[in-house]
Amino acid sequence: MANHGGWGYTIRRLFFCLIAAYQANRIPQLKRDVRPLLYCSLFLSMAALSHLEWGITTFVTISLLVLSRQPSKRGVGLVIALAAIALIVTSPWWLTVLIRHGFDPFLAASKTGEWDSSRLEGPLSLLGIFNDNLGNVPLGVLALIGWLLSLARRDWVIPVWLIAIHVTTPRHGATAATMPIAILAAVGLAQFVRPILTRGVVFTKNRINAARGFGSRLARDYPLSQRPLPRSGVVLGVIAVLCILIATKFIYTNSSRLIGLSPDERSAMAWIKENTPSEAKFIVLANSLSWQDDRIAEWFPVLADRHSLTTVQGLEWVTGDDFRTRIVSVKELKHHQAVAINELVGYVESHYDSFQYVAVFIPYTNPNYGGFIESRQYRVAYNNGAALVLKKAERSSSLL
Repeated sequence: MANHGGWGYTIRRLFFCLIAAYQANRIPQLKRDVRPLLYCSLFLSMAALSHLEWGITTFVTISLLVLSRQPSKRGVGLVIALAAIALIVTSPWWLTVLIRHGFDPFLAASKTGEWDSSRLEGPLSLLGIFNDNLGNVPLGVLALIGWLLSLARRDWVIPVWLIAIHVTTPRHGATAATMPIAILAAVGLAQFVRPILTRGVVFTKNRINAARGFGSRLARDYPLSQRPLPRSGVVLGVIAVLCILIATKFIYTNSSRLIGLSPDERSAMAWIKENTPSEAKFIVLANSLSWQDDRIAEWFPVLADRHSLTTVQGLEWVTGDDFRTRIVSVKELKHHQAVAINELVGYVESHYDSFQYVAVFIPYTNPNYGGFIESRQYRVAYNNGAALVLKKAERSSSLL
């Protein structure tokens, strides 16, 4: 689950969704063959088990495909059957959660799904889907063109699919939307841009050759602009757009997200586990600029087996309200850490209560990092060059 799974996990979930969609498309064609139905349910279950939001996206996708091919009671029955089989396959997971924890984890996670009106602006502006990476803006333009062409031709499935993804799973909508966006961009490229470029090339060559006396012959032998686009061209266009999407994500994604913990960092967490009280609470500081990239804070509760007040990951399954509050708190902490490092001790003291240790995972940092030692309220408990553990001085209570 590190760093939201990363693009390696996203591609796997995308694979589950696409295979389920492929099998869903075969269900109406093979009425007496139940294998597509079973395969579709299996891959729907795998998507849900890999990530609950991807399970929702996959179900929305296959439901649209089945109902678009068979808009009848049988189509509705097929969708219900797909959902029922998937619930049975995934029951060992959700039944275990319900038995041990009840509905609380699911209710808490639902509060982090960002189902609010502000998140629905993305589908209304296809360019907004690609606001993270400037390299995706041309794809957004092509997708917008393809979206309009599809609606003009009453091919509503892909445009509705795009909107449905953002409405049902707004938090990861931009990621899951790469599927309909790739198709719409390919449609825009193949059915709008390509004919214009082809006609422009033909016109230019005709003018050049007309000056040489060959215009009529070239126009007769080069009727490419009048030919319909072969289906293979659409397929190749979709593949090309998907490759561009994945490539731009990897190019513009910070490569530091793929770096694991160093041996010294793991050693420091092991020392913390063996030499600090089990009920101790920590402020964990690292040089990551965002909580999503903070692999130190994410792994700390597992490897150190101690409570971190600055770890966001995993809190969405405990309570959604605390999850949102923790995000705001950690963002402010990291901002203060970046702009006013010498005053960090004062910020931590005023914003966090009931902690006993500060763990600084910044290689070869000054022991007085953040002004903690200088405040005379902390002492160095451990320092291996990659991590610095500071213990907060206990305040003695005055006897009456």
